[in-house]
Parts: sequence; structure tokens; C-alpha cells
Amino acid sequence: MSSVDEPITPMRRVTTVLVTFALGCAAAVALWNWWSGRCGEDCPSPNVVHMLVFLALLPTASTMTAVLLVSTSWPRRVKWGIGGGLLLAGVVIGALLARLPGG
Repeated sequence: MSSVDEPITPMRRVTTVLVTFALGCAAAVALWNWWSGRCGEDCPSPNVVHMLVFLALLPTASTMTAVLLVSTSWPRRVKWGIGGGLLLAGVVIGALLARLPGG
């Protein structure tokens, strides 16, 4: 079966990018609340800086990824696979940053 995905409409592209940005912001807030709640006032300053930088970049990175993926003509399953892989990579990076020793 030669299944070609229908072209994405301009409004759907914009909506996808805006929703992705909002989800990136929500994920950053949720990660910050989870991480900072674990150590409270005892969070080492270098860890706080690392996490703030990572969380500040999270919405931007998710939005850039959405823009790139909606602009390609790749099959939908490939786009979902790339998005899922990048999400997993972000979770792993966030987890590693949360464990960095405070020097």
C-alpha cells in the first residue's frame, strides 16, 4: 500500500509549534518542581545553574524540533520516532544533570 501522508495545513503547523512550545514550558516547570523539591534549600549552586540552563533551553529545543519536523515531508511514523527519541534524550540529560555533584 503506497500511503502518502496528507500535507499538513499551515494552521496545523502553527498549532503544532505553539502546542509544542507550551508542552516544553510545562515540562520545564514540572522538572524544576520535581528536582528542586528533592533537595530543597540544600541544592548545590552549580546544580541549580545546570538545571536552570537545561530547563530554559527545553522549550526552545522542543519548538525548534517541531518546526523542523513539520517542515519535512517524512512519513508521520518517522517524525514520531524522532520526536520520541529526542524526548527520551532530554529525559536522560535532565536526569544526569540532576545527579551532577555540586562542586
